[in-house]
Amino acid sequence: MLIKRIEMVEGENAKTVQELEQTNKKLVETLERLDQTETQLQEAQLALTENYEELQTAKQEAADAQLALTELYELVLAGQPVAPTEPVVGGEIDNG
Repeated sequence: MLIKRIEMVEGENAKTVQELEQTNKKLVETLERLDQTETQLQEAQLALTENYEELQTAKQEAADAQLALTELYELVLAGQPVAPTEPVVGGEIDNG
């Protein structure tokens, strides 16, 4: 009777060890996926930061262009001659 009890406990122990190994394997896989996800999130955050900086630059350029157009408009309304300017970097090619 004691031998049967020992065999039963050893069988349960072996089953528990196997379950722990499977659980550990799943845990390792999950940690690997988490690492990959963290890397992807960092890359996405970097891309968003770069896009935000580009957007801010574009907004500043648009504001500068709007200011220049306003100043030009005011000069035209005042009847003052408008002197030609150098082409703006990144603007259209000078046709003159």
